[in-house]
Amino acid sequence: MIVRIDPSRMIYRRHVQDFCKNSYPKHPRGCPNVGHFRPLTGIATDLKTRVIRECPPTELLIDQILDLARSVYLIYTEYPVGKDAEERRQTHPNLRFPAEWYNVRYWQTRARALLYAEAEKFLRENEGTIVDLCPETHGVLFFPLMREQVGVKLQWGTWPPAHDVSNVVYQACLGGYPEDYQKLVKLGKLGRTK
Repeated sequence: MIVRIDPSRMIYRRHVQDFCKNSYPKHPRGCPNVGHFRPLTGIATDLKTRVIRECPPTELLIDQILDLARSVYLIYTEYPVGKDAEERRQTHPNLRFPAEWYNVRYWQTRARALLYAEAEKFLRENEGTIVDLCPETHGVLFFPLMREQVGVKLQWGTWPPAHDVSNVVYQACLGGYPEDYQKLVKLGKLGRTK
């Protein structure tokens, strides 16, 4: 889905950038991707120069990435992770527990591919725009954004969830016009080909 949102209702704060550093089970230092180079694998070659993908820490907030005085879009997809887990449960008898059925290595690439396809569609239909694949790194708080602007109530809790074929996960990013394209290229945020 590609939905135009009201950027004045978007919450973004510097402390949000540190959420990825919070510990969670088996990851006492937070997300293992923090601070690592994130390639643009999966994005069409001709569109890579218009895509930002980085992890914290970063020095910029979203208002230094996107021009919030112009149109801003929420690009999101829903992936049927419960259906995917059920299929795995039935076809792989060696996987016996929800933690195995819901392991991200089995489904995350497919879920991400859906989001990337939607982001590419947005870029092709909107000349001069860019996409920020990781708006959280620029301080965007997604729970209220999704709830208030598109009616999707995100859930936060234990993983894996209680198994149910209706379980879904959402992936989201933001698109819009760059605040200053050349500045973002100089900073290495845009213009990448890898």
